[in-house]
Amino acid sequence: METTPPRKPIARLLLPQTSLANCLFGTFVRDTRGCNLAINDRFNFFASSPLCGISWFFEGTFHHLQNSNQMDCPSKAPVLPKLCFSGPYEQPQTSWNKGEVNAMVAAFYPDAFSALTGINIADYLNRSVPIEDVLTGELLQLVKDVFRTGDTKPGFQLLERELAPLWQQARPHAPVYGNQVADWARSLGVRAAMSGVGRSTRQIERRFKSWTGHSRRTLNLFAKGEQTFKKARIARAENRFDPAGLAAELGYADQSHMGRQVKDITGFSPAEFMRRYESEEAFWSFRVMGERF
Repeated sequence: METTPPRKPIARLLLPQTSLANCLFGTFVRDTRGCNLAINDRFNFFASSPLCGISWFFEGTFHHLQNSNQMDCPSKAPVLPKLCFSGPYEQPQTSWNKGEVNAMVAAFYPDAFSALTGINIADYLNRSVPIEDVLTGELLQLVKDVFRTGDTKPGFQLLERELAPLWQQARPHAPVYGNQVADWARSLGVRAAMSGVGRSTRQIERRFKSWTGHSRRTLNLFAKGEQTFKKARIARAENRFDPAGLAAELGYADQSHMGRQVKDITGFSPAEFMRRYESEEAFWSFRVMGERF
């Protein structure tokens, strides 16, 4: 008697429509229903990030690990709310699924989310909280309506359709970003320098902190980390990966300097990351990010 093999997990990064390009970085989709994943394949590794996000956990649970000690018993880590807001994180994050999941995470540029909601993003740095702690009114209702669709495809369609007019009312005047953090950081630097009455270095830094939760220097480090990932991935695919040469090309002091920054962002040394990134299920978020390049 033939048996149906387990289906493969679905992991995607959905890019936003043009009208939302300065608001949404992209929307991550994760669906492991019917996949029968092993315990270690149910971990989810995420890089530290200047972005913030709204999560819809349509099915299943996500345990948010607070430290590496919880890797041995992830089911004891706190469970994230079904509707959750996460601010920018300065350290890599790990979650774990007890069973099958169907989920969606809309990653927002933090200054755009601040413009939409009026919140100070710095108040949510390194925090994940129930969505009701952050949103009210139309936006809260939209998030709940998306959850009621019960699935990622109709949920994403509803989110884009209803978010676009809200963003048109709130968005600041700025050129359209590319699809990389570096593009956004450069544009943000220009806007911070030209906004408001004061244009001193200190006042510009205050705007960065208020809009993003991070300093301009930290955002530049994120942008450099993104470029490192991009160039390393391309070099690896072309069988010409040279860590020392890559470090020199990107302006690091040396290979060790590059290695420390990669570990700060991903949680892994460059060698370990490149070895595990392509084959281990837990690295799915990095793989879908890499598809943008």
